[in-house]
Amino acid sequence: MNEEFGSANERSARIAVIRDAAIYTPLFVAGIVLTVLSAMKVVDSGPILTVIEAIITVLFGYQSIQALRDLSAEVVRTEGIVGRRWSKMDFIITRSHYIAVGGKIFRVPVRDWHLVDENDRVVVTHYPHSGTVAGVDHLPDLQGKRSEAGV
Repeated sequence: MNEEFGSANERSARIAVIRDAAIYTPLFVAGIVLTVLSAMKVVDSGPILTVIEAIITVLFGYQSIQALRDLSAEVVRTEGIVGRRWSKMDFIITRSHYIAVGGKIFRVPVRDWHLVDENDRVVVTHYPHSGTVAGVDHLPDLQGKRSEAGV
């Protein structure tokens, strides 16, 4: 991957981390406030709705904290073999694309997903906490080099 394209991908990934922090942090704070007010019976939402609010708040909190941690982190590289590659519909609206590398699952941009196959050796450049992917690069295939060398 050339440097100009790589820095554009990293910039795009950085913007995604900032966007996630900007979206999930206010929802997390609002969820905390609403859940506490419901638990204190200032807002009469009943016990079932209070539990549902608390669960949703935990989910928003997880996303928010991961994004906030990545704001101060540098991208890292995970190297390995693509163990699995798949896509699925999210929220019945969008299709997300995934690869499993080095025991981790990454949601990758569609352009990177189409360039990799299972058993390819790749390096995934990503943020460490949220797993936001900046890019996927191919590595030389060790099996092919061994077979060419007659080993």
